[in-house]
Amino acid sequence: MAKRCATLFSLVFLLLVTSSVVAQDTNTPAPTVEGRSSVGPQVEDGELLITNVWVRPTAAGPQQDMGAMDMAEETPEAMGGMQHNHGGMAGAEATPETMASMNDGGMNHGGMSEGKVTAGYMTIENTTGVDYTLVSATTTFNALTEIHEVIMDGDVMRMRQLEGGLNIPAGTSAQLKPGGYHVMLLDVTRDVYPDSAAALRLVFQGSDGSTLERTVAAVVTDFPPEPGLIVATDAVALPYTPSEEGAQPGMALYVTLINLRAPTVNLVSAQLDIGETVEVRESYLDGGVIATRVIPFVPVPVQARLLLQPNGYFLLASGLTTMPMPGDAFLATLLFEDGSEMMVPFVVGQAE
Repeated sequence: MAKRCATLFSLVFLLLVTSSVVAQDTNTPAPTVEGRSSVGPQVEDGELLITNVWVRPTAAGPQQDMGAMDMAEETPEAMGGMQHNHGGMAGAEATPETMASMNDGGMNHGGMSEGKVTAGYMTIENTTGVDYTLVSATTTFNALTEIHEVIMDGDVMRMRQLEGGLNIPAGTSAQLKPGGYHVMLLDVTRDVYPDSAAALRLVFQGSDGSTLERTVAAVVTDFPPEPGLIVATDAVALPYTPSEEGAQPGMALYVTLINLRAPTVNLVSAQLDIGETVEVRESYLDGGVIATRVIPFVPVPVQARLLLQPNGYFLLASGLTTMPMPGDAFLATLLFEDGSEMMVPFVVGQAE
């Protein structure tokens, strides 16, 4: 009897150990090259976190429904380049597009009403110990950029330039949104279309005398993106040359995914208009040489962040129909095991 009990206890113990190992294999990221961690806290000190970046389109896309476009153009936010009188703005929602053609509060852009304008929006969170000021922004599709705010002057909403830029003190955040702070993109030289992506280069001045430059990718859309339980930041794509013989070059996609409140979800793939296949890969050491291999998924832990980065986990897009150039931007739809999706704009960086 004692022998049977001991055998039964051993079997139960083995089952528990095996279950623990299986759970660890499916929910805990494996070690990455050089001990580089792939999981971090939800919020990290010492960073400028830039999320939810979007830009209004300057023209309808080739396949866009014109009825929907007409409806969008009738809203105050989408009437860029149109002439408005100041009396007609009283009580209306003030956005950069509604007021771009005005000589407002002594601000004359000189012929701006004859050209196309648009605006960029985002959320900037400053978790550093330094006050930062957003002083400028540049793109590849416009010639002049200013940082603006919208104010109330009696019953009239007016737009004015922030001469010194937008200050974001340490430990605070700033929301750039329609009817408030925004990046005004003047003298558009090339149209940007809905359901595409664009790159913005932002320059910040620190109270400690430092200068910080960040290039971010923006979704081009008529309306603010819906907030989700997972946010993306630092989305960069780099040319990738595989070490496997006969393999085609592709793009390695790196991004930080921050899981705000959702349960742990598994990232399994992505879809690109310019790519046929997207795999989840991890880097590992093979006899002292860095190699990569395909894995079925990588988890995005609850209330934490997943870092897809060089020498760690990343997405590999292959079978590209076109190779984007540095400074370009494109959209990718991230696919999760539970069937959910997430659209993320990526900016193409320069390979080292």
